Amino acid sequence: MNVLEEHYKLKKRIRILEEELLMDGNAPLKKSSSPGKVIHEVVKNQVIALHHQGVPVDQIAKQSALSKLEVKQLISKM
Repeated sequence: MNVLEEHYKLKKRIRILEEELLMDGNAPLKKSSSPGKVIHEVVKNQVIALHHQGVPVDQIAKQSALSKLEVKQLISKM
């Protein structure tokens, strides 16, 4: 029963996140310094939040699927 309840909660959270991304999809996407790659505002906010929490750049890069250079560039623009 607990597994089913947890599964329901996770699906609900995913649905909410998808809706937020769709709503944020109306906002223009910002391009990173590397050509052809787009970094979404949600990812940028995540990078900044992790940086404020003291998470190392290499760990932020892994979690956000960005290169270390892109993470450093985002942090430097704060």
